[in-house]
Amino acid sequence: MDVDRSRPHLRVAAPDDGVVVPAAFARGWPTACAALTTVDAPSLVVVAVGDGQVLAPALVITAERDQPQIATVGRHRACALPLPTEASLARRHLAIVVEPRGGGREVRARVLDLDTADGLLAEDGEPGRSLSLDGPTLVRAGGVTLVLVPTTGDDAWPIEPAAAWARLPPRRVLDAVDDEPAALPRRLAHGTDAPATEAAPRVTTVRLGPAPLRREIGAPASGPAGRLRGRLAIAGAPAILVDDAAATAGVLVGRGSGHALPALATAGISRLHLLLLELGGRLWAFDVGSSHGTRRPGGARAPSFALADGDELVLGEGLARVRWAAAR
Repeated sequence: MDVDRSRPHLRVAAPDDGVVVPAAFARGWPTACAALTTVDAPSLVVVAVGDGQVLAPALVITAERDQPQIATVGRHRACALPLPTEASLARRHLAIVVEPRGGGREVRARVLDLDTADGLLAEDGEPGRSLSLDGPTLVRAGGVTLVLVPTTGDDAWPIEPAAAWARLPPRRVLDAVDDEPAALPRRLAHGTDAPATEAAPRVTTVRLGPAPLRREIGAPASGPAGRLRGRLAIAGAPAILVDDAAATAGVLVGRGSGHALPALATAGISRLHLLLLELGGRLWAFDVGSSHGTRRPGGARAPSFALADGDELVLGEGLARVRWAAAR
């Protein structure tokens, strides 16, 4: 097996005598493969690789029916995949949201940059601030490569990395403005340039998207550019307005600096606390690895909440409540 170590998150042209496997995939695949054998529900397996080694145990994000799941990656101890020694990462660097796709074991996932300086790289090296995926791929953040492998209808993967790499479906990488191509992908991160056929119909689509919008609690409200979806009302602070574009891209809500809200600022609200994101026509609130969590009034901490008109959430240590008011 030939391993390309010069660009560890990318595949280069394979020589005639063998398959070139990215070093990160070669290193991380055995851990991912072992994790895949332990899951019996639709899931996404995530393995972090850096400096030639697996950095942590595999993270398995299970996609429950009608309840999408979120996991954060970063240096903070509250992250689902904490990498405290990786100086190239922010404290909360990425969020990965996973939901079921169809009625089987397949899932779709969104990877979102959490307001970092550098963003992320798709497998073909294209920079972005978010991406969606429906099959295996690699994502680069800072000095870390994430090997992302969703469960499928057939998870009998080969253990040997070169055999697994050769078996991966081609990855079709699209920009946010690209329409779904009828046949030929705009660019391929891996595989031939031939379109899928009936004999080999499976292609992983990776679509780059915009960055989630950052909204600080206490900052002056900014008017929506498009159709208003609703308001996140916060006692003693301007409401956060969410329009269609913001709901699709995501809205990051958290503690700001320089705003005259001392009670909120000391109530255990993290700088990045909530992600508002539309999935399947519903608006969700996700806790992005905050230090003190999010819950419904009277309930326990939880990672995700479906939002309906009038719903309230308690942030941090209980002094701050937010209320969703849908536009009428």
